[in-house]
Amino acid sequence: MQTHMIGLKQLAGALALALATAHSAQAAIPATPVMTLYQFNGDLEMPYYDAQRFQGSGTASPAGKLAQGTTLIPCLVLRDGRPLADA
Repeated sequence: MQTHMIGLKQLAGALALALATAHSAQAAIPATPVMTLYQFNGDLEMPYYDAQRFQGSGTASPAGKLAQGTTLIPCLVLRDGRPLADA
């Protein structure tokens, strides 16, 4: 009976350690905001642009297309301290 109690205490301690370690490892992963592409009554695919070509040709030369509903991490390209935008 005594051996059985020691085994349960060791198991409980190992479980508590595993939970504490898992919680701290999970907390180290930063949250990243995501955005989903939708355009009301728009085309099924939306263009995306290469930052280098966009500066010269604007929206005239897309690098490719993404389907509506695509999830991505938003970013803002800065050039000379100013945002590179189409508007």
